[in-house]
Amino acid sequence: MDLGVPVIPEVTPEVTSEVEAGAHRGELVVLLHGLGRTRFSMRPVERALRARGFRTANIGYRSGSGTIEALAARVWAAVEQLAEPFDQVHFVTHSLGGILVRQLLKQGVVKRVGRVVMLAPPNHGSEIVDDLGKWRLLPAVMGPAFEQLGTGPAGPERLGPASVPVAVIAGRRTQAPFSGVFSGPNDGKVSTESARLEGMSAFLIVNENHMLIMRSPEVHEAIVRYLETGELVATEARRESG
Repeated sequence: MDLGVPVIPEVTPEVTSEVEAGAHRGELVVLLHGLGRTRFSMRPVERALRARGFRTANIGYRSGSGTIEALAARVWAAVEQLAEPFDQVHFVTHSLGGILVRQLLKQGVVKRVGRVVMLAPPNHGSEIVDDLGKWRLLPAVMGPAFEQLGTGPAGPERLGPASVPVAVIAGRRTQAPFSGVFSGPNDGKVSTESARLEGMSAFLIVNENHMLIMRSPEVHEAIVRYLETGELVATEARRESG
C-alpha cells in the first residue's frame, strides 16, 4: 500500500518465456504489486526469480478501480489461462497483492497452488487506513480497496487464516510521514504485527521499508529459498540465531 503513486491504467500480464525450463519445470510464479503501484515495482523480484530458473507472470492491475473482490476477480481472469500449462502456481506479492491472493484462496478458485510469499502485507489491516479514512477525498482517490484495508472486522481480518503454505516477510524500517501512527515496529505503512497471518509457515523481519522491500537482495534470497525449500532462512542461520 503506497500513497501518491500513479495507478497503472490496465490489467496487463507480462509473461517471461525466454527462461529455459530447468530445475523448476512445470512451475509458474505469479507476481502481484501493491496499491497504487505498477508491475514495474516487482521487476527486481522478477529478475531474481528468473535468474534462478523460475518462469514468471508479472501482473499489472488498476488497484484504484474496484473493491478487493473485484480486483481479485480481474487478476484471476488474467492469471487463469497463463497458469493452465503449469503443474504448480506460486505467488509472490507486495502489500495489497497478498490480500488479493487471500481473497482468491477464500473463494477456492485457484487450483494447484504451490507456495505464497507475501511482502509487507496488511493481513490485519493498516492503522494508516484507520487514520486517513476520515478524509473523504483520499478514499475517493485511492479507490474502494483502500477503504477495505482498515484494522476493523470489515478489513483483511475477514479473510481468515492461511489455507496453503504461506511465508510473510515484513519490514521494520519506518518512514515519514506516517511513522507516528504506529505504536510498534513498522515499515512506514504496515506494522510488523499486522503483517503476520494465522497459519503461516514462515515469518521474517528485515530492515527495509514498505516502498523498497521488493528491491532487497536479502528478500530476494529468502523468496527463492522459500519457493524451493519451504524455509525463509537457511538452517545454518537459524541455528546461529537460536
